[in-house]
Formats: sequence, structure tokens, C-alpha cells
Amino acid sequence: MEVIATRGIGEAPTARVALGAATTGRTMILAEIHRRGDGWRLRAVGQGHDHALAGLARSHGVDVAE
Repeated sequence: MEVIATRGIGEAPTARVALGAATTGRTMILAEIHRRGDGWRLRAVGQGHDHALAGLARSHGVDVAE
């Protein structure tokens, strides 16, 4: 898997991260992106989870309707 960040469609990559060792997890957080001041920050994570997407969302404080 690979995460590529650009400044727009068709632009050259400004950041590229390869995530190679995928686990047996059902869901995976590939990267975190957030705004800081006037710019954006990208952090590669590559963290697998054994539960489905709803479980992942709940673990981050999101209410999920069944």
C-alpha cells in the first residue's frame, strides 16, 4: 500500500509513504492528515485493527448506528 500526497490533481507528489507489512487486521489506518496553522500535516500510521470499520470508528469516539 502507498499513500501519496500532492498539492492538486496531476501535481507532483510532495510526500510518499509505502506501507508494506499489512497484518491480518480487518481495517487499517493508513495515515492521519490534519490542519496546523496555515498548512496541512500528514503522518503515516499503518496501524491495523481486528474489528470492522464501525468498531474502529467507535474506538475513536464516533457514535455508529446499527
